[in-house]
Amino acid sequence: MYASKNAHKFMVILKAYFKSQTRRDDLMSYFYMLLEFLGEQLPWRTEAKSDFESTMRAKSDFSKNLSKSLKSQLCQAPEIAKIHDLIQACKFDERPDYLAIKNQLKNLLSKCIHH
Repeated sequence: MYASKNAHKFMVILKAYFKSQTRRDDLMSYFYMLLEFLGEQLPWRTEAKSDFESTMRAKSDFSKNLSKSLKSQLCQAPEIAKIHDLIQACKFDERPDYLAIKNQLKNLLSKCIHH
């Protein structure tokens, strides 16, 4: 449910070449869990039809239209979009900018505490 689009799409291909998921895939899974923890309803979790293709399509549409897709107030914070963009900017074998992601999370947490 929380796997990144690449995890779904390339699982068979990656296994064929003995490669594992990337750090980017792991971070996208984390991102989806974070959204749910913050009260977001992920479309592919609520759809009656949850086959591979519809899940992929839902994740792709969600990601392309992130600002329109997010409904919960907390998830509409600019830090959420920035975290998403930082993860999406990673190339397949590139090390994610963990410090930038951490700083965005700290900013978000700070906002939550002060409200």
